Amino acid sequence: FYWLGRYLERLEEAARLQRAMIARILRPTPSAREIAEMQVLVASLAKIHMMEAEDASVLGAGMLAASVMRAFRHDGGMRRVLADVARQVAQLRDRLTGEMHTVLTRSLRVLGETMKRLPPESNVRSLEHASNLTTEILEFAATVAALAAENMVRGGGRLFLDFGRPMERAQSITAELAQ
Repeated sequence: FYWLGRYLERLEEAARLQRAMIARILRPTPSAREIAEMQVLVASLAKIHMMEAEDASVLGAGMLAASVMRAFRHDGGMRRVLADVARQVAQLRDRLTGEMHTVLTRSLRVLGETMKRLPPESNVRSLEHASNLTTEILEFAATVAALAAENMVRGGGRLFLDFGRPMERAQSITAELAQ
């Protein structure tokens, strides 16, 4: 449960950062402030392995779009974190209620299928689909939090899930502040 909480938090953080980056890439001409924000976002995405470190020096919209979309591809960072969450859910099968397991596995399957269906190009349409996917990921994370609050006994599992998320959040906030 501890690692499920951590991986869920990683997935949520990655989705938020990706969505913020996509929004800036889609703007026609970024201001100086937006360029500075993009540099911080690139560094933050590279730090959590959602973007290649060498992409941190490139600020062309086309190159950034391709780099963002790589995270959603077969071996990209978003797919890896989603697989980590799915692996934890599978390991916890006997510790979850039937309803919770069904919702989690169904949602994970839908998210994975949606990632597979993203257009192969790195254009505006693809970025908009990826942005919509980040919203679906954030909805999934909120659903898991609500299910845990409602369906899990206030025992060890829920406590570990609740402990894993803030631990991961504290580490990511510290890393992002460093950027």
